Amino acid sequence: MDFAHLVLRVVRKVAAAAALLAAAAPAFGCGYHQGVGQERSLMNLAYPQALHVQTAVWKAQLSGHLERADVGALRVNLLLAQLRAHLADSPAMARPNVTVVLLGPMLWSRYQPDDGGVRLAVHVDGPEQGDVVLVTEAPVLKALIEERLSTRNALESGLLRVYGKKEDAEAAVRWFAGPSH
Repeated sequence: MDFAHLVLRVVRKVAAAAALLAAAAPAFGCGYHQGVGQERSLMNLAYPQALHVQTAVWKAQLSGHLERADVGALRVNLLLAQLRAHLADSPAMARPNVTVVLLGPMLWSRYQPDDGGVRLAVHVDGPEQGDVVLVTEAPVLKALIEERLSTRNALESGLLRVYGKKEDAEAAVRWFAGPSH
């Protein structure tokens, strides 16, 4: 288990124990269903500089390079399904398991290659061991899918961060970029 996954698991267990002791609602889940401030505040421990994505998105929105529109839960689920279709249509190449987290709602989704297609699991608890983790926001995902933003530009501008073993992370970036980038 790599350090980021270990830290995230420990943080989740401590938070869950504290929630039980306080007789509160469960500590984690996506922001479309409950608060996620505690989990979001711990992201930089598990994924260094992950929260910088929010600042990059804010700056891109202020400059007009990225939509400002709020993306609700139904639209996000559609975007995640569109991303699955995009990934399934990508040419045969190395395809590591990838977990995407959208920071705003702290929504984790897992993409797993499966017999020539891609299986999508939405609202997962987080990455599984060995997954490449992509950290971004819904407006970035929308711009990537609509090809108004390239994966390379998203990475260079800090709108997208990738975590995992180097060769797997590079393969995930190539897979997300698709044949045209």
